Amino acid sequence: MNIPMMTLENSKALAQRIGQVRTFGHFIAGQWVEGNSGETIELYNPATRQILAHIQSGNAEDVDRAVNAAHEAFPNWSRTSPMERQRILLAIADRLKRRQSDFAMMETLNNGKTIVEALIDIHHCSEQFEFYAGAAFHLKGEIHDHPDASILVHRDPIGVVAQIIPWNVALLMASMKLGPALAAGCTVVLKPAETVCLSVLEFIKDIADLLPPGVVNVGHFHRFTRDGAENHSVRERQHHSANDGTWWQVRQYYL
Repeated sequence: MNIPMMTLENSKALAQRIGQVRTFGHFIAGQWVEGNSGETIELYNPATRQILAHIQSGNAEDVDRAVNAAHEAFPNWSRTSPMERQRILLAIADRLKRRQSDFAMMETLNNGKTIVEALIDIHHCSEQFEFYAGAAFHLKGEIHDHPDASILVHRDPIGVVAQIIPWNVALLMASMKLGPALAAGCTVVLKPAETVCLSVLEFIKDIADLLPPGVVNVGHFHRFTRDGAENHSVRERQHHSANDGTWWQVRQYYL
């Protein structure tokens, strides 16, 4: 496991640089855009209560924009070759490795975990994309012959995937969800936790040039499950890792 060593002095210097206040909009159709509501959410350092970033607070209109962008990008992205998807996923893994210490410090400042634990998490993030880069070539059909029948299995990308991730391992959980969806040819609307998402937003900013517009859309959709993405007409699949409150909001749409 190739995890960089960090002295106390280096850690303090990195924390000072990474701790500068940032501003993020929603990432929709390849652009950082302001939210419809005009409201913002502050990301804090839980140890000092220092503000780390200001992010847009999304509503139903923002969800619509994100889902529609993902839906429009789906036809072209779903037809890309496994080799092209592999190339992009490996490039994403390289970007993660290049700024491994930066992303780890963002998780430490915004989440409160130790820098050692954060460095291990970020190392596993790049592994996720490397693994699914290879998996892109294994998404193929099958033929099963039986005495009385032959069965043809044909696998296609399913469409737009709504993904909800938690606060405790923000960037690792995003990597675990984005990797397989992109490898399969699906487009994504990702909602990170509003309280801990600094590393995720900086990561999306860092890889934006690698992905066609609309393939990955990220928003800080407050009350996301009530505001549209969970019951949107063009949303084909969901993938959640969330607390009980969020899960019960999601569950109501299937009862």
